[in-house]
Amino acid sequence: MYNSQIVKERINTTIRNKNTSATKVLVDCQLSPNTINQMSDNKGLSSFSLAKIADYLDCSVDYLLGRTNEPQLIAGHSIKIEEIHGDHCANVNIGNEKKTADSDDTISELVTTFKNLSFSDKAKVMNLIAELSDKGNGVKT
Repeated sequence: MYNSQIVKERINTTIRNKNTSATKVLVDCQLSPNTINQMSDNKGLSSFSLAKIADYLDCSVDYLLGRTNEPQLIAGHSIKIEEIHGDHCANVNIGNEKKTADSDDTISELVTTFKNLSFSDKAKVMNLIAELSDKGNGVKT
């Protein structure tokens, strides 16, 4: 069983380390300003709320839950997709290496890079994917 006091403490410590406020984090995550204070062992946080907070704070949910002591704070990476042709793979630049998007290593790096993006950057990527998906399905945007 998870302890809500550990979760509260980790969230608040990470917020302080980021030089921000709990109110700003919660408002930016579109959560109630009292979300953290209202947590109890019986109630806890929804998985979506916890994930939003972790993404915003650039740390893992496992860290906030107390399952690891490593917050896994990682600087962002840039990804450039050069071309996409239907079902063919995309050429992707990650760092200084160029790989095809169908290689297991590239997919793993893309997933890792996405996980390490800030909350707002993840939202931008998801919106772009949705837009491209709609175009591929013949939906006018």
